[in-house]
Amino acid sequence: MSRSKNTDKVCVLILLLTLVLTTVFMKSASIGVVAAESDAAADEKGGFSERDYIDTWSEKDAVRISLDDLKGFTGNGAYEYEGDLYLVDKGTYVLSGHLKDQQIIVKAKGAKLQIVLNGVELEEDDQAALVVEKADKVFLTLAENTENSISAGTIEDADGVPDAAIYSKSDLSINGKGSLKITTEAGHGIKSKDDLVITNGKITVDAGGNGIVGKDSVRIADGEITITTSVDAVNMN
Repeated sequence: MSRSKNTDKVCVLILLLTLVLTTVFMKSASIGVVAAESDAAADEKGGFSERDYIDTWSEKDAVRISLDDLKGFTGNGAYEYEGDLYLVDKGTYVLSGHLKDQQIIVKAKGAKLQIVLNGVELEEDDQAALVVEKADKVFLTLAENTENSISAGTIEDADGVPDAAIYSKSDLSINGKGSLKITTEAGHGIKSKDDLVITNGKITVDAGGNGIVGKDSVRIADGEITITTSVDAVNMN
């Protein structure tokens, strides 16, 4: 099957999947699914929490970080080390700018973080660009009216090695009214080793591996999602 034909079929599949899931959760009361208010309850019931849909943030409390001027940055739960940006505490981090051949790494055990992509370009040739090593849950928000891109080159699928452009060992929830383009020649597009939730956003994935991967669950409530891959558009692994 040609790549272009496969892309067309994948797009149709994602659209149908989104419509089906949206219909299911709109009619949740009739099929016995209870709307959940907490992340834990949503995970247990296989639904969406109220927090999964929140794509706004408090400017007063947010930590703004320019990736163009990252060297020596430190403060409020974030710091630069050897060119990489580490997020190590709960909070909201609003990122903008361009980061090349370096990673954004989350190491915040037991914490909930919101990472806002506010016009971000990440380029990492040899490994994952955004890695969640430790957290309770990460909310990745695509800021309204922004274009964001993440590219990762020659990622290899190996045990224990982050093998996706966006790789999370914890729950990952994506929302927002912006766009995100993900490109990876050999890896997966988005991968969570726990629950993966998408409630909104314009997301385009061009991956040598699978497009979207979750382990415990993959839940899509809404959004415009286009996936180009010769493997699986959505995979449970």
